Amino acid sequence: MKINLKKLATFAQRSILGKIPDDCEIGFRRKVIMVNVISFVAIINLVPLGVVAFFENNLSLFSLDIGVASVLIASLAYSRNTKKYDVSIYFGILAAGILFFWLLVTGGVNDTGHLWYYTFPLFSLFLLGLQKGSIASLFLFFAAIVVFFIDFSSSYFASYTFDFKIRFIPSFLVVFAYAYLFENLRKKDQLALNEKNSELKGKIAELEIVKSELQKNRNKLEKRVNKRTADLLKANKILQMEINERMQAQNALTESHERFLTVLNSIDADVYVSDMENYEILFINEHMRQDFGDNLVGEICWKVFRNEPKPCGHCTNDKLLDSNGRPTGVHVWEDQHPITNKWYTNYNRAIKWDDNRYVRLQVGTDITENKKAEQALRKAHKELEKRVDERTIELAHAKEQAETANRAKSEFLANMSHELRTPLNHIIGFTDLVLDKNFGNLNETQEEYLSDVSQSSRHLLSLINDILDLSKIEVGRRELNITDVNLRTILQNSLSMIKERALRRSIKISSHLNGIPDKIFADERSLKQILYNLLSNAIKFTPDRGQIILDAKLADGHALSSSGMQKTLAGKDKRSFVMVSVKDSGIGLKADHLVRIFSPFEQVEISLSRKFEGTGLGLSISKQLVEMHGGKIWAESHGEGKGSNFNFILPSEGIAAAAKIENESQCNELQQMI
Repeated sequence: MKINLKKLATFAQRSILGKIPDDCEIGFRRKVIMVNVISFVAIINLVPLGVVAFFENNLSLFSLDIGVASVLIASLAYSRNTKKYDVSIYFGILAAGILFFWLLVTGGVNDTGHLWYYTFPLFSLFLLGLQKGSIASLFLFFAAIVVFFIDFSSSYFASYTFDFKIRFIPSFLVVFAYAYLFENLRKKDQLALNEKNSELKGKIAELEIVKSELQKNRNKLEKRVNKRTADLLKANKILQMEINERMQAQNALTESHERFLTVLNSIDADVYVSDMENYEILFINEHMRQDFGDNLVGEICWKVFRNEPKPCGHCTNDKLLDSNGRPTGVHVWEDQHPITNKWYTNYNRAIKWDDNRYVRLQVGTDITENKKAEQALRKAHKELEKRVDERTIELAHAKEQAETANRAKSEFLANMSHELRTPLNHIIGFTDLVLDKNFGNLNETQEEYLSDVSQSSRHLLSLINDILDLSKIEVGRRELNITDVNLRTILQNSLSMIKERALRRSIKISSHLNGIPDKIFADERSLKQILYNLLSNAIKFTPDRGQIILDAKLADGHALSSSGMQKTLAGKDKRSFVMVSVKDSGIGLKADHLVRIFSPFEQVEISLSRKFEGTGLGLSISKQLVEMHGGKIWAESHGEGKGSNFNFILPSEGIAAAAKIENESQCNELQQMI
């Protein structure tokens, strides 16, 4: 079998070098190579020696040889995989030191183990450096002296003569001194070599930079030359294209001018072009020639067309160009021509003529028929205005008659309501007396019927009272008795009036009355009526186990306008208001019902009117009473089934005896709040 020495050498080199990076520092690279060599030599020698020791029944030496070999193999594998070569060095030194010490103690094969001791300083100083290598060597040296002074009586340990010990100590020290001096000189040479290498690397780096800069400059120069060549070619091409475009533009301008003149001649309007400095006519279209004749080019426009002794007073020449000589756009004006007596709408603008100067183009459109139609329309408009005025007078008279009839109706209802209340009170009183069994016992049917009579009579009386209140307000009989009232007490008493009805239906009632004044100027009876109507509606339209909240607070006009619930007050009203809100978790309202419900006899829907009793007057009366106080009332809701919120505001400073705000402007501002 042929052995390829080259491949074998390559394999040995790879095995010794391992995977050391090429950029590794040369001194460290040599240390790693030495560790690998020593490890391979140690492994190659320790494994056979361990086998020999095993067959000689020297199990301790066998264990040590195989153990050290295993440690070295593991260290080599670890350093190759992790690139942590320092660990391999330390393991190698430690394993060698242990092995050499054991060989010295046991004598090794044929009592030659002490010879390995002399090699330790040589590679420990090289691998660990002067300081760490000296410590390791001296430590192993003193360990040998300790062994020499201990007399082992066992057959497993070697016995050395005194002469051997005397010769061994200086011999080891000589080897140690030689290794120390050698490593010291090698280290100095290595440092000098590193400095030289650093200088060479620096110079090489500088040369590389210079080379790179030269290459960059060369590339830039080539790019500039190529770019300049390309720019020249491009400029030449663009110049040629511009020449062609100029020729095409000149031809297109000539054709466009001819088309322009053709179009002007075909327009059914008076068109002419004149010089803006000397008023010379440059062009007149066919339509205008029919009125003013041919061969007018070169004449003065204001002489030929207007028969004026000087330029026209309404001439637009000075308006068609700005101070920089740029066109200002189209100027439109109307007049009646003094020669033809026709009305024209004239369109004037500055345009460029064939010699690249600006001239005035005027297009006059005949609007004589439109003017005649305008006059006829104006006459018809006056006649219509007259008829509207007459109709307005008739409507005002009809409105006055309707208001008179409405007041008569309200007075009639007020009088009739008063007349009806007396017999109803008698019916209720006598019915209650019978129900209280003041005139004898009643059977179950009689008691049921009489209870229905009493309940229906009270409902009818409530309806009559509402109608009476509304009628009094409409005819102006309801007057406010403005006094100093305790607002907090009225609010709390209003809650007490509905508390029993709420408890029967498990409706939770709460209030927030912080920050309100204790007293305001208002009509106490009206204020109680407003609160009772709103709270009664909340009880009526809130399902069982629902919730009602009475909220009162102080706010000014600015806060109300910025809250999102109010429109901005005109004039930034700074007055202070008391705002009262009744919130419920009831049936809710549609958006188009929020205003309608405040009209008399209005309820949300017919189905609800059947389900919930009521006259539809409570909210209307409340609205009238709030507005008589100079306040405002409104409703809010997020939709059906999502509850409602009824709010009203009253001026906290009070109002005049007639319940009017002092001046009309403030009243108008308050009306705009919603």
